[in-house]
Amino acid sequence: EMLVRNPERPEGILVSVDGRPLDPSAGQPGAVAVFHDITELRQYETDLSAFAGVVAHDLKAPLAVVRGHCETAADELAAAPDSAPVAEVRHALTRIAAAVDRMAALIDTLLAYTTAKDAPLRPATVTLGPLIDDVIHGRTAHLRPGDGPAPDVYVGPLPDVSADPAM
Repeated sequence: EMLVRNPERPEGILVSVDGRPLDPSAGQPGAVAVFHDITELRQYETDLSAFAGVVAHDLKAPLAVVRGHCETAADELAAAPDSAPVAEVRHALTRIAAAVDRMAALIDTLLAYTTAKDAPLRPATVTLGPLIDDVIHGRTAHLRPGDGPAPDVYVGPLPDVSADPAM
């Protein structure tokens, strides 16, 4: 990519250049270059990143309120005598707090993805077992013993993979 300025466009345009050599068997050396004006695309990506930041903030604010109410309720219940209904409410508050944490992590991941642009990948060895365990837990943690039989999930042996853990 390069920025091109001239008297008609003092702010410049952003140009993407891609070049390939021609087949030398034709007896004539040469190359082909393709130029694309990507000014609007980059502006759109910048606007999208700014929008994603605002949306992430706006989505996380209510989560903070929910978490605060959960913590206040848990503090109030701390002095309550142990009973089945109190234990059930404590368990529900723990599940709500975990769901809030998962939603906040999803928002952070979405924000990181939208702002990553052309950031280089940083591959590392990723063990799939813990990732799958997190997914299964996220899909089944809300179930209570009275909801019926627990799902029977079988996960076979999984290889380690090369991936960018953040992505």
